[in-house]
Amino acid sequence: MLRPRPRVPRPAGVLAVVTMCLVGAACSGDDDRSEETVPDDTTPVLVVDSEAVPPEAVEAPVGSVVVDDTGFVPGVLADDVVTAEELDEAYQRYLGCLADGGAGGRYAYDIDLQVGLTIDWQLAGDDGLGRASNTLDRGCSESYLGNIANRYFATVERPDDLQARQHDSIVACVEAIDPGVAREVPDDITTDTSVDGVYIDEVQVDLAFLGATPEDAAEISLCFTRVGVPWQDFGTPSPPTDTARPTT
Repeated sequence: MLRPRPRVPRPAGVLAVVTMCLVGAACSGDDDRSEETVPDDTTPVLVVDSEAVPPEAVEAPVGSVVVDDTGFVPGVLADDVVTAEELDEAYQRYLGCLADGGAGGRYAYDIDLQVGLTIDWQLAGDDGLGRASNTLDRGCSESYLGNIANRYFATVERPDDLQARQHDSIVACVEAIDPGVAREVPDDITTDTSVDGVYIDEVQVDLAFLGATPEDAAEISLCFTRVGVPWQDFGTPSPPTDTARPTT
């Protein structure tokens, strides 16, 4: 499951606790009974030595994770200012939360390059519908991402050389796959619709125009998705997929 978040992670010690709640059929300890069934001589009575029979092992559902409510997101947004350090911590906490839930894969972001988090991850043992993955992602995102990235990128200044640096990052990524396609990347490619140039999505949806082969198109597309930022691994290793989802 590849998930880039707007084109726009977990410091040591972040803990997610896997919990189970087992409910017995008879939980009352009240000895007052209005009716009581007393076995007669013909009723077989089963006597079980509880110490001799180990309890049946019960596994927690795939992706079940309880995130301590630390108030992290409200704390970051309380002063209406999100710093680069706070955004980095939010990303790391989110990635750590996914890893604690049993997920793993690869991610990319570069705050200095104004490239937000893109993740490509899987949750081993999830069903074919991805229900456990969605539940895990939602819990971790709400706890550690919230609106932090949107707030940061909406207020951070755009350096004059940013467009050129983003272009060079994309070209370097594509060049490692197909140098011929890299030479066709527009010089004025941009991730910002308010800036003059060729918007990155216009190029990404028609890679054949650049000469990309069907075999390389998926990985080249991911170069544009993450603006060329190199992948890094997290959590339990899993094979890469062909799509990516930016975070929010």
